[in-house]
Amino acid sequence: MPQNVTGHTLTVLRRFLVCGCDSNLSKFFCFGCVLCRIFVLECFNSFVMTPPGADYHAELPENFLIEEMENKKIKMQSTAQGRTMKSMPKMERPYEKCLERGAESLSDAELLSVILRTGTHGESALELSRKILSLNGEQSGLLGIYHMSVAELMNVRGLGKVKAIQLKCIVELSRRISRCHFSEGISFQDPVAVAKYYMEEMRHLEQENLILVMLNSKGKLIKDMVLSRGTVRASIISPREIFVEALKNQAVSIILLHNHPSGIPDPSEEDIRLTERVRRSGAMLGIELLDHIIIGDCQAVSMREQGFWQGIQQGSYKG
Repeated sequence: MPQNVTGHTLTVLRRFLVCGCDSNLSKFFCFGCVLCRIFVLECFNSFVMTPPGADYHAELPENFLIEEMENKKIKMQSTAQGRTMKSMPKMERPYEKCLERGAESLSDAELLSVILRTGTHGESALELSRKILSLNGEQSGLLGIYHMSVAELMNVRGLGKVKAIQLKCIVELSRRISRCHFSEGISFQDPVAVAKYYMEEMRHLEQENLILVMLNSKGKLIKDMVLSRGTVRASIISPREIFVEALKNQAVSIILLHNHPSGIPDPSEEDIRLTERVRRSGAMLGIELLDHIIIGDCQAVSMREQGFWQGIQQGSYKG
């Protein structure tokens, strides 16, 4: 056996063989590559394990490499398993907890983990869910997900395009379910009720959005839609666009809503001009503009109640 094979060299070779991560070999071998491991095994065989007088190229036992690789795989799986759902007590796992106590017993993170189903290497779905819910600073939690785009969600390690889209669709579905439930009993003749109905949807928007609400002869919601995003100006938004949609959907009356990103719902000169143009056009077509409501941050202003229809004293109300 060559005299230059030291105990340190033997240790390095053994470590690389078992885990493929010794820094002393990083300049020469690509860790994890089977060919590099075979090369090290050959060195190990030729210079260390060959007794004096034996065949210099004698091979290691036939299954030696396979056994070492399997042992490494088992070790990695064992390490990862400690961070999976299966390592948790049975009744603390989200699926089992939901079956036993109902979905209402689950925390936000647990509900999210059920949707995600899987985490990433070394991180369970529950741990990934907690990380997602703490991402968006002041607007963390479920509201943070609402404001994050698919691209922003995809920046989270463990979230690919499919999971990011699933999360956005779940958020939108939840919003629609909530609105469907609430819309059954809402009176669209009551500006306070209308403002509450749209408040959570609109108060967080970073740009001005104009929404057209179309009602039937009984004052029930036919449809609502966003007419413009970015700015609400009488010079940009034409009454024609508004009433084309109203006529298409056979609306008897309409309501306009838009938000002020500043959070202050005081009407601007542009708001007043737009409201007057739409109100007059509606009167000629026989489609009444019931109100134009401006949404701020947890507060709203009804322009009808401010006197543009009946000349009553100006006022605002809180939503």
